[in-house]
Amino acid sequence: MKAKNLSELTDQELLDEGKSRKEIFGAVIGIFGVTIVPAAYGTYTKGFGTYTFLPFLGVAILASLYPKYKAAKAEIALRKLN
Repeated sequence: MKAKNLSELTDQELLDEGKSRKEIFGAVIGIFGVTIVPAAYGTYTKGFGTYTFLPFLGVAILASLYPKYKAAKAEIALRKLN
């Protein structure tokens, strides 16, 4: 299935897409939060290791998802669907 441009979606499809992107973005933030605490603790107790740099992967994923989430949110606001 080819992804449509947000401006081509119907109002209901856009709301569903915005909800989906919000849930995915929230889940990734949650995973990032869960990994940062053990990584910080492990770095503090054992020094730098592989697990120390795992949260940086989360930052990269968040950086790629945020513009998509923001675009859907802006299109919903533009159509005044809130």
